Amino acid sequence: MYATEEFWYERGRRIHEVVRFAGVPQGDATYSAGRLSSIDKKLGSLVTRYRQAVHDGSALVLGRDVVEGHPVYWIRVDSEMLPDARKKLHKWVHDVAVSQKTFEPVAVREVRDGRTGPKGNSIVLEAESLPKDKGNFTRMPRESKRLPLKIGWSGFLTPSDASAVLRRPALWAGDSVASLDLARIWKDERGEGRNRKSGGWAKTYTGVTFFYGTLDENGNPASFRNASGAAKPMPFVQVSESRTLDSLFQRVVMNYSPPEGSILVFDAGIALMQKDGLYVALDASSEGVLLAAARALERVPASKGTAGSVSRRISGGGANGSPAWMALPPGTPDPPAS
Repeated sequence: MYATEEFWYERGRRIHEVVRFAGVPQGDATYSAGRLSSIDKKLGSLVTRYRQAVHDGSALVLGRDVVEGHPVYWIRVDSEMLPDARKKLHKWVHDVAVSQKTFEPVAVREVRDGRTGPKGNSIVLEAESLPKDKGNFTRMPRESKRLPLKIGWSGFLTPSDASAVLRRPALWAGDSVASLDLARIWKDERGEGRNRKSGGWAKTYTGVTFFYGTLDENGNPASFRNASGAAKPMPFVQVSESRTLDSLFQRVVMNYSPPEGSILVFDAGIALMQKDGLYVALDASSEGVLLAAARALERVPASKGTAGSVSRRISGGGANGSPAWMALPPGTPDPPAS
């Protein structure tokens, strides 16, 4: 499973880039020819220039290597001095790795001052040449990107309230997980295509989030400032659930979730999964806490709170771990202490 970048290149035309994850389109863009010289150079090197350089003897063969299990020759196609944003000159080169057997491209890389770029080698999954004017230079449909969007969250729900929002049993990791108490459950609301006359939305989606950790005095996830003064979240894990895999539900990738029984973990403590018919997105302060919550997920017991009620005491709600309180209608009895 991997992300791919698909480039369509024709000398003198706009470059069309399509990004996919596990085969699912994530977005695309076009660039004017010559506007982004780095992309132009890479594509030019891949499509025509390395073959021409090998043919006329101007290519510099750097040596042998193994890339993705393929024995290759690294070939330097060009080298030039270019300035950075501070006008300092650097030596930029473009290399192509070609198969020792077929001489087809296997990878490309960009090197500055002898160091490969931060993305490392770009692996070539497929390189194809088509007749002129037969390439894909048409942008993907972008209807949703032109629509107004909203993402919001609100409320202090009980576990049973969460099930009522989803109209089916919600999932939770229990009253606590990885030494973090369940501090708050909120309702997620997402919408796209606002009607200015009616004030409504063409499409709306709802979900819930279970937050384990510490809340500040306002009932929001708490943070602290490190030695440099930057705000950092305190240890936490949050589990967001939805019945729909809409484009606003999760971060990193859109419209994709791994099959049930597996979990897709990204850097920075983000993961996606499916369980019991729900789409689940997890966000945590560490991968260990994230995986502990994922393993512990189970259906909320039917006895956990009464739908429509809200617990007056939020575990770990105050800035110092003290309870957080919220107003309830007069005469509402206190819930049992947890």
